[in-house]
Amino acid sequence: MFVRAAARCHYAVRLGTSFELNLDAAEYVSAHYPAKSLTQAEIEARGLSKADMSQPREPTLRIETTTVDTGERKEFFGHTARHVIITRKQIPLERSHSEPQETVTDGWYIDLDPQVSCDRKLSKGKRAHGYLGAGNKPAEKPEFVDIGESETGFPVQSVMVSKGTYTLPDGATKQTNSKTETLVTQLELGSLDPGLFEIPPGFKQVRQIERNPRVSAFSTQDFWERFKAKVASLLNL
Repeated sequence: MFVRAAARCHYAVRLGTSFELNLDAAEYVSAHYPAKSLTQAEIEARGLSKADMSQPREPTLRIETTTVDTGERKEFFGHTARHVIITRKQIPLERSHSEPQETVTDGWYIDLDPQVSCDRKLSKGKRAHGYLGAGNKPAEKPEFVDIGESETGFPVQSVMVSKGTYTLPDGATKQTNSKTETLVTQLELGSLDPGLFEIPPGFKQVRQIERNPRVSAFSTQDFWERFKAKVASLLNL
């Protein structure tokens, strides 16, 4: 898999290893792919052992996903695409520390497996769920409610609209709204040129790449809300 991003970084994955290149600084980092679990020493070195990762006994957050196939069909790149609308709601329950959110993805999907050959494979017919928490809030215990048959195809066109709220340090709340449109304009099936995965001459390997400049607390919160919504849409949660 090879992805080009607009932030002057390249991301590449080959069997067993992933690379991220900073084109401006001529630096790169490498890591195992799929990622390996952190050792206890690595957890302590990152200060993660100090975080309270314990979960409540009862669910505190409901993740409700409703999938509706509209029945509409049209052709994309010689494939028949399904028109599917996926609504994902984050509903705080008793003792929750999260805010309500809703993401609606209106998309067209074709039967194409986008997984890299070294990705972990899911058992056919089984659903996978995930929840991403951010910040220093206490851990949530999510429960997942699925309505309708999950969409597992490859999105060739989609519009994702997200809305939600979050609490500022002074206790005030802020409304967030975002809209993301995606359109695949070229689709090719086949093997990639091995040269795409070679590190360019002159690049220096570093332990960490500074991907973004420092931002304000408000901008950081906005980023995490958009990031969580994007991850959810990619996993069809």
